[in-house]
Parts: sequence; C-alpha cells; structure tokens
Amino acid sequence: MSQDTSVAEVVNMHSLSRSQRSAALLYDVTLVLFLAVGCALYMLTAATVESVGRDTATYYGLARSLLHEHRYWFDFEPHTTYPPGYPALLAGMMVVVGESFTSLIRFSILLYFIGLGATYWVIRRRCGAGAALAIVALVATSSAAYSMVTVGLISDVPYFTVSACSLLFIELGSIARHRWEKSCSIMLAAGAVAFLVLLRSIGVTFIAGLFLWIAYPVVLRGREGRAVFFQRLGQGVPAVVLAAVILMAWVWWAASNRPTPDNDDYMGSYSQQLLKEDPHYIDSPNITLMGVPSRVARMLAIRTVNAVKLIFN
Repeated sequence: MSQDTSVAEVVNMHSLSRSQRSAALLYDVTLVLFLAVGCALYMLTAATVESVGRDTATYYGLARSLLHEHRYWFDFEPHTTYPPGYPALLAGMMVVVGESFTSLIRFSILLYFIGLGATYWVIRRRCGAGAALAIVALVATSSAAYSMVTVGLISDVPYFTVSACSLLFIELGSIARHRWEKSCSIMLAAGAVAFLVLLRSIGVTFIAGLFLWIAYPVVLRGREGRAVFFQRLGQGVPAVVLAAVILMAWVWWAASNRPTPDNDDYMGSYSQQLLKEDPHYIDSPNITLMGVPSRVARMLAIRTVNAVKLIFN
C-alpha cells in the first residue's frame, strides 16, 4: 500500500511539474507577443517633432559633439554637469539609425522594451512567471512610462534598461553551473553597473544597493549567512570597484574642466553637485561623512517611490 502511494505521489509530482512548465511557457510566449505589440504601438504613436525640453536638446547636442567633434562640449565650453554615458550611447545610436529625432525615439523605445524583457526574467526567477508578466504589463501600460519613453530623449530610459540587465546578470551569476558562465555574468554585471554611474548620478544608489545585497546574509543570518555572503562578495565586488573607478574618473574630469569664473555656477559642475548635501538646492551645505548614509537612504526612497508610480500610474 505504501509503495502504491509513493508511486502515485511521484506521478502527481511529475504531472504537476509538467503543468507548471506548460504554464510558464504560456506566460513566456504571452510576454513575447505582448512586448512585440506594445513596442509597435509605442513606435506608431511616439512624438515625431523634436522636444526642446526635458534635457533633450542638451543630450542631443552633446551626442553630436562627441560624434562630429570628438569632444564633450556644449554651448561652446566643456560640459561638466551631465555624465557622458547617455550622450555616448546617443552618439552610437546616431551612427546606427542617423540623427533624425524620430529614428532616435524609436530606437529608444526598442531599448525600453528590452529592459522590460530583462525585468520579466529577473522577477520570474524570484516570484514566478505569472507575477512577472503582471508587473511588466502594468509598467508597459503606465501613462508615466509612455510619456517618459515617447516624448523626448532622456537618460531615464537606458538607465532603466541597464539597471534591469545588471540585475539579470547578477541573478544569472548566482545560478551559473560552470565557471565560464559565472565569469561572464560577473564581467557583464560589472560593465553594466559601471555604465549606470555614467548614465545618471543616481547610479551611485545602485552601488549602495549592491552593498546592502552583499551584506544582508551576514547582518540578518550571522554565521549561517557567511557562505552566501562570500558568494555574493565574489559576484558584487568587481561591479562595485569598476563603477567606483569610472565614477571617480568622471568626477576628476568634471572638476578639471569646471565652468570658467564668468560662468561659475555650481549647477554646471557635477563634482560640486556631488559634494552638496542636497544637490537640488543651491544653498544646501556641503555633505559630511555622517550625512552620506542619509543621502543614500533618501535616494533609495525616491527611486522606490518613482518605481511604484511608474507601475500604478
């Protein structure tokens, strides 16, 4: 009797496993079709007239300066406010699709939907295919997301995609079975995270999140979490170190090419903004070492709130 029962349990487990795989495959196919239709609709209804606001003109000018003059200039002087990641990406896009605003917007839409695909696979690994599809569908149909992607050329779009890809590479590294797979995942994650800090200054927050992710097992599990801690340390440290080196190189360049005395506005210098307690206010005092954790926490909270708005708006 017990043998018959155990056989029945095994059969049920295999049947359940097959049904789960079938359901996951159905979700995957649905996602591909959904993203294809969504991307097409975004492209068909996107703006065709160049936006002069939302930083589009600055990014476009910087990209053309990199492409044609091979220097990072805007308004007849070195530009030290926006990191060069997005202008460099935009210059590469111009090489592929030309300098037409419409073509660049459509390419940007494609990048956004690649980010949605990466987001799906990250969430799928953690919460299942059904939850992943639901969240991606909410983001793709968000009015805030549509406005962000289809109206102007802004760094938020590639930042979203590269962030999602960074998380995906880290996730793939944690489940890799072969050494070469793990090495490739670590290198790809390091490159993606380093690029994040050149896309937006908020990329520093991603590095802070990596630190928390690495330290979490030891802080909450003690000795039991040491093995996980050292595994995550090997995955995350290369990304943190490379991103820090890239960020310091950009800060050094920005400080060395800060605006002339005739135009000595702190808002025109990335390095000066970085040293402010709150870079959005000109009267904000310089940040202290004790103020760094609160600023990081504030930035994490802001990005979390923005993510929630993006999903439910």
